[in-house]
Amino acid sequence: MAALTGRSARRRQGRFRIEGPLAVHSLLEHRSELALEVFLTERADADHPELRRLARRSDIPLRVVDEQILRAMLRDQGPGQEGGAADGAP
Repeated sequence: MAALTGRSARRRQGRFRIEGPLAVHSLLEHRSELALEVFLTERADADHPELRRLARRSDIPLRVVDEQILRAMLRDQGPGQEGGAADGAP
């Protein structure tokens, strides 16, 4: 996970990261074949139970992580981005 924190590391590996529960929901609902892994805080997991259901339906690993870990993974903690992220590859 730490090796993919930087954008350049993800780019070298052909991966991308989306941020925020709404963006994660959209990825899982409409393009789940691109999702590799989902990261949620405990709060986001409780507030957005549909993300767990969608990840399970597509057999995508979902990891509940500490808020500090997720914050370190994300480059921008703007409104609507609290608590969720997903890594994917085209």
